[in-house]
Amino acid sequence: MNCISFLAFKFGLYANAVRECERAISRLPEVKGIGSLKTALMIVSANARDRENSQVSADMSVMFSDADVPYLAIRIPPEKIDDPGTLKPR
Repeated sequence: MNCISFLAFKFGLYANAVRECERAISRLPEVKGIGSLKTALMIVSANARDRENSQVSADMSVMFSDADVPYLAIRIPPEKIDDPGTLKPR
């Protein structure tokens, strides 16, 4: 179910990505570590919604918290990030 959200976004099916993200978020249990997946789905949903509406913005209202860090596959030190919206390194 969660893979569909990310694949829909990857292939430009933004309305589908938003719908699948919302569906997946509503079905996630409240267990330790799952918050980072929920945050990822919320980030994908926000970006898909922007792209569906032809808007280009770095919506920083949803971000990973310090508690999510152990669950992230890639960790870029904050001092190496010039643009937090895109995570572009220096």
